[in-house]
Amino acid sequence: MTKQTSFLSSLNRQQKWMLFLAIFVALIELGFEFSQLRPGIYFTKPLVLVLLIQVWLFQPPEKGFFFYLRIFVTALLFSLVGDSLLLAPEGSLFVYGLCFFLFAQIFYTLGFWLLSGHHRRDLILLFPPLIFLALMMFLLLPTSEKFRIPIIVYGLAISAMLWRSLCIGFNPNFSSSKRLLVSLGAFLFVFSDSIIAWNVFVERLEYARFLIMPTYFGAQILFTYALIAIISRKMHDSSSVLDMES
Repeated sequence: MTKQTSFLSSLNRQQKWMLFLAIFVALIELGFEFSQLRPGIYFTKPLVLVLLIQVWLFQPPEKGFFFYLRIFVTALLFSLVGDSLLLAPEGSLFVYGLCFFLFAQIFYTLGFWLLSGHHRRDLILLFPPLIFLALMMFLLLPTSEKFRIPIIVYGLAISAMLWRSLCIGFNPNFSSSKRLLVSLGAFLFVFSDSIIAWNVFVERLEYARFLIMPTYFGAQILFTYALIAIISRKMHDSSSVLDMES
């Protein structure tokens, strides 16, 4: 019990409740996926993102925090709209949903970049995302002539997001556990989207939803928790330095 409290010490009571509720609703959504109960999915899938946005909005006002809050809440809002569009029957709004998730990746990338800054080691960390991008283009492009441009653009965006998450993950200025959770969240996001791409453009997978949704929810939940913890600590350290100088 003490370890759990310590692990979530960066969140206040309202944030903890919203986070636990988001996890609970995500588990319910997975149950609806298993039973193929569409009305339940339509309600619970967007609700998870709404609850995660509330976790951010329950953050007490801190100097500098609102700057990052706007970026990452915007990423969640684009994800929320993208989720809603992807619920359309027969994937009729898939491309539109992809566009909204493209902007979500852009805002996550921007937020990660501003949070971690730029260092020489970042160039080395570019290699894993480039390998992933090359592999996905090799597998997807031959079977998706009509969607080549959207696939390339989104592939570049999510690879950039993965890269910048690794830059946070290997940044020693941040808490080791929290920064690794950001990178883990990015890998889960990439895995989820890779399964979607394979399922849509290459081969239908019978249990694709049971691979896509847990990893997607896991990514968004890890991002929300770890980023709030990292930013809060960053703001606290900055305030301490300013107090010492004054």
